[in-house]
Amino acid sequence: MWGVIFSCALSLAICNLSSKIFRKLLVDLDPALQFGLSGLIGLGLLGTLTLFVGLIPGGFHWGFWAILCPILLIGILYPRKIRPLKFRVDLKPFELLALAVVSVGFLFALIGVLVPSTANDWDSIAYHMAVPKIYLALGEIHRIVYIHHSNFPSAIELLFVWTLRFGQSGAKMILWFFTFFGSCTVFGFARQRYGRAAAWWATLAFFSVPTVIWETGTAYIDVAHGLFGALGFAILASELERSHANQSKLEMSKVILGGILLGLSCGTKYTGLETSAIALLVLGICAIRLKQNLMLKPLLQCALVAFVVGGSWYVKNIVLVSNPVYPFAFETFGGKNWDEKRSLIYRQEQLSFGVGVSPQGKNWADLGHAILGLAYQPGRYVNPLETVGGGSPLGAVGIPFFAGLLIWGLIKRPNKFEAQVLGFSLISLILWFGLSQQSRYLTDLVPVAAILVGGAISTIVWGRVIAAVIILQSGYSLWLEKQVTVNPGLPVVLGQESDKDFLHQNLPFSDAATDINELPQTSKVALYDQVFGYYLDVPYFWANPPHCTIVPYSTLHSGRDYAQEMSKLGFTNIYVQFVDPSTDRDFAQAIGIAGYPTPLPPNLQQKWTSNWIQQWKPLLADAVERGDIVPVKSYPFGMLFKIISANR
Repeated sequence: MWGVIFSCALSLAICNLSSKIFRKLLVDLDPALQFGLSGLIGLGLLGTLTLFVGLIPGGFHWGFWAILCPILLIGILYPRKIRPLKFRVDLKPFELLALAVVSVGFLFALIGVLVPSTANDWDSIAYHMAVPKIYLALGEIHRIVYIHHSNFPSAIELLFVWTLRFGQSGAKMILWFFTFFGSCTVFGFARQRYGRAAAWWATLAFFSVPTVIWETGTAYIDVAHGLFGALGFAILASELERSHANQSKLEMSKVILGGILLGLSCGTKYTGLETSAIALLVLGICAIRLKQNLMLKPLLQCALVAFVVGGSWYVKNIVLVSNPVYPFAFETFGGKNWDEKRSLIYRQEQLSFGVGVSPQGKNWADLGHAILGLAYQPGRYVNPLETVGGGSPLGAVGIPFFAGLLIWGLIKRPNKFEAQVLGFSLISLILWFGLSQQSRYLTDLVPVAAILVGGAISTIVWGRVIAAVIILQSGYSLWLEKQVTVNPGLPVVLGQESDKDFLHQNLPFSDAATDINELPQTSKVALYDQVFGYYLDVPYFWANPPHCTIVPYSTLHSGRDYAQEMSKLGFTNIYVQFVDPSTDRDFAQAIGIAGYPTPLPPNLQQKWTSNWIQQWKPLLADAVERGDIVPVKSYPFGMLFKIISANR
């Protein structure tokens, strides 16, 4: 709970401080839009500042007191009087409905914040929170060679360095506030453009998206990242429309504001590069078509602002790993502790989502199927089991995502703003199809789609039909969140179940993690087929060959070679997670689960030895048989070992 309280204070203080600093950029915007943008920009820039603090030796130890606390105090003690948000008390029935649904959604997400993360929150405990936890323990930023995600732009995750000291709920609460501020921006933008009724429907449409509700209670960053790109584009597109109508220049305040937002998009995820490029391309084409060539210079200035705000992450990568977008584009830029084999595996995993994908490449005839399939077969675009359509529906974008885009594209004549949004969305969807068809990668379209939905409902005769679709989607999304998050987590929030008991029942690795954390602090654990390092307090390493080239498996020819090399690299223990039911029994027996090792079946021995990804298995089995590595404890889904060859 202390983490939640601290993150609340930090988020609101940063919002207030940001509203002071950027008041000239925000002054003529809707009050709700001002408030939301102040929070989003403030948090994003604080995360960017954290990068520079972390690059200073010991920066995260003294930075909390020397930098963060003064920011917090200034934001709290010197409030700025801003225009009221103007949420009227005399709400109409549909406005009360929207407010109730959104409030329940935020409450459900808060339960996710307060409950320990499990495998449903995979990326959060694999790297979103795990990497900042390592930085916090070290006191500064170091390259984590075995977690290639640590090279990703991290203006959001680095905020966790300040809040994780109060527990994981503090980190997840930051994302809760990102969605809260984002909802205010959607409300304010729609109200400013289409009116009060549109604002409520736009906000409800935004929060009816399953992945928005779900990620609000996790440490996933896609919604926060998408808000930066979407709002940056929307503000610039709206300003371009205004300047053309008034035959005036683009206001530099909006150019800078859009550049900051696009820069933060680039600074939070690699896909921000794609979003920013598409945004500037669409705006440039629109300016040329409107014969407003003088608008091109401000757009170049916007790009410069975006580079200044978001470029530091890419410069850091060039210095540390010789690749600005590591581990991507290895064929072009190369990269340390990476090679073509690993790059191919990573690329194939990215291409496992969606339809129209094969080893021969993309079938562009399936483009329409892929886009519309987001609505009628969402399991193809979400982990896990995406190849058979078994992905979690909580990762979907939902039907309202399409409603606004299709209505303005097919039924209602778009104005210049809507036309720019449609162009932005169409190009984004085409690139999404050509790259990786994960539905989470479309969150930069969700806010603008929601705004268009609100505008459509308030301006066309079909408004009630669209409104009914949004209400149905909202109910379904809330039901999903209740089933997945609220039902199992509520006993923990009410104090009827401890965090430890909850984890032992819902995260198989937690039993082993408890034992691993009781090892001497000088220990170092090699993890196989297990990546939930957030729950470990001792040094660990993702040891599977595809993660990096540090362990030279190709040069190891026996179990003794393997044990000696692992010992030389500083490993004291090994943990193996069983993940393949078809071979787990034979492998477990070979590594001594019954108290003594038995030989691997010849077919598995040959198959794994000839497969560079699996060759660690026969090496481990041989080391156990020789006595160089000994079992310590077995678990229902894994085993813990100790390396003793160094003591021989």
